[in-house]
Amino acid sequence: MNIKRTQTPRGICSVLDYRYGGIRYRPVLGYDLTREQEQGAAIEVMVAIQVNAGVQVPKVQTSRQSPVFSEFASRYMAYLAAKKLKALDRPCTILNRHLVPHFGSVPLMKVTMDHGLAYLMKRRAEGAAEGTIARECGVLQAALNYAVEIDALDKNRLRLLPSPNWESRERVVSTEELSRLFRKASDPVRRLMVFALLTTLPVSGQSAQASTQRGAIIKFSSEGTLWGFAANWWSVLWAVERR
Repeated sequence: MNIKRTQTPRGICSVLDYRYGGIRYRPVLGYDLTREQEQGAAIEVMVAIQVNAGVQVPKVQTSRQSPVFSEFASRYMAYLAAKKLKALDRPCTILNRHLVPHFGSVPLMKVTMDHGLAYLMKRRAEGAAEGTIARECGVLQAALNYAVEIDALDKNRLRLLPSPNWESRERVVSTEELSRLFRKASDPVRRLMVFALLTTLPVSGQSAQASTQRGAIIKFSSEGTLWGFAANWWSVLWAVERR
């Protein structure tokens, strides 16, 4: 505690310099006071500061309002756009179609593990593939980590969310699927498809059931191996047809 005196037009001003609870207070005690009056006024002011300090602390410590997930998602998409990603449509689609409808009204500070687990259950109930859910969880984690980096969130509470472990699927198109596509294709594409079926095409992770030494003829088996060899050709041809 320290009392400073300053000459003013109104007289000698007595100012108390007092620190309490890490805060500095400098109230005016009065003008032209005697030493006894200064001491009495100082004691009254210090008691009032100590009594009211407990009321003021919550106002000082009140945290800023956390944005809801839907508001932050717009900021995150703007950030992704600024990065000029080649496939910006994929994370934006995941945010708008899946994440925002589920987490949209929840403040970032209140997104908990329960929200994340509920999202996994919901997507699985909707029949989403594990790989699809894993990609969606990746976008969610990236968004929350970005929120932490820009101080919009204190920490990522979904960091330990058990995202699905999956491997890239390699599936041979079925005979029924090829037949359905064949019926919808135009005549030029049908001719190209027939040509593809008669052409030897290597497929990753698969081998022919049998072949001649020249490798020009592939034996057709009940497992549809030949259809698998034709699948790569057909996917390209179908893409051309759609254009």
